[in-house]
Amino acid sequence: MWRYLSPFLIFLVPFSAQSQIESFFESASLIADSIAIDAEGNLTAKGHVEIHHNQTILKAQEIYYLRSSDKLSAKGPLILIDSKGNETEAENAIFTNDFQEAVLLATRVMLKNQLEISAEKLEYLVDNKSDFSKVFATSCKTCKDEKPFWLIKAKRVTHNEELKTIYFFEASLEILGFPAFYTPYISIPDPTANRALGFLAPEFLSNSRLDFGVKLPFFIPLDVDKDITVTPFITPQTSTIETRYRQAFEKGNLNVDSSLTRDTLGDNQFRGYISINGDFNLDNGYILNYTVERVSDSAYLGDYGYTAQNELSSGLNYSQVRSDRFFETSLGVIQSLYKEDKDNLTLTTNNYYDRIIDQNIVPGSLSFNSELVAS
Repeated sequence: MWRYLSPFLIFLVPFSAQSQIESFFESASLIADSIAIDAEGNLTAKGHVEIHHNQTILKAQEIYYLRSSDKLSAKGPLILIDSKGNETEAENAIFTNDFQEAVLLATRVMLKNQLEISAEKLEYLVDNKSDFSKVFATSCKTCKDEKPFWLIKAKRVTHNEELKTIYFFEASLEILGFPAFYTPYISIPDPTANRALGFLAPEFLSNSRLDFGVKLPFFIPLDVDKDITVTPFITPQTSTIETRYRQAFEKGNLNVDSSLTRDTLGDNQFRGYISINGDFNLDNGYILNYTVERVSDSAYLGDYGYTAQNELSSGLNYSQVRSDRFFETSLGVIQSLYKEDKDNLTLTTNNYYDRIIDQNIVPGSLSFNSELVAS
């Protein structure tokens, strides 16, 4: 039968021991199949043990509170769920200082369901830092009996929750079990960070043209309204630099994506792509959208897995939406990505007007629309 820590049990021990137990569990609730306190003030709880402390939950098979050391030890397999919903699995743990500090052995942590960190030992410290020893990290839950697609091994990892940053020391990146990259030190934003300087999670690509490639995006916040991401894209056949620039304005935004490549796949040594797009909200409800797309050759986007489309579109779109009318006019240029048509550009224009007319001649309302398309 499950039950809470009973005040009656506490009163059976000396007053000093009673005060110490009450102090340790002052802001915590203990639930277990059985709870016992001996004459020296040591507490034992067994079977479906749960401790709820503020917004943190500890689930274990057994826990022991030793009065002499003022420490609580837990035997697992155990699960620790923090206030952010991150789950830590471990075999054994020791908690001190009103649960603010802990040492967990044989641990596995899942951060925001995005980054899994497995370690031989994990230490939670009072200054919102976590220290991991002998670490394996990957971007998803480890598959049973299978190697993860990518894996970071590190001698030590520190997670600073206040700075929302994870620091790797003596780290190596493995792809499908093969070493690919080593660094004595590297830091990345943790999954809770929105705009933090540092490396983002690596990305991977595999196709018949490139064999295998890895992307290592590096995010740089330039200001509150602008940022840039620089991504080296490395494969056996090529070296590529990708950039993404974003800027927000008071009434609009700008996005610029580009890539520059040097490879042996095409006729030219240097190949590339650029895309510029955004929109602005103008007076009287008018909206201006713009797009510019250009590519060095017809095969580039397919070779690098950017898109499977057969044409690129550039142009301007000017529109207004109101309760009784819709107006849109656009001017565009289409570039075919078929090899035989790569030098042909098609000019297009589209004009559309729709109006609902209120009148008292017949029941209901009248609508009028017209459209002119040319290319």
